[in-house]
Amino acid sequence: MDKEKKDFKGAEFPIHRETNLSWLAFQGVNLTGINLTGANLDKANLSHANL
Repeated sequence: MDKEKKDFKGAEFPIHRETNLSWLAFQGVNLTGINLTGANLDKANLSHANL
């Protein structure tokens, strides 16, 4: 179990390091997307409820 865990961590480290920039960019876009979508959904919901 320990050896497998160490292997997994070792394999994940380089992948994460290379995808760090992409991940950061993706997270940033995701956060903005969720925020915008959340506000949009709220507005749409309010409009729908008002209608």
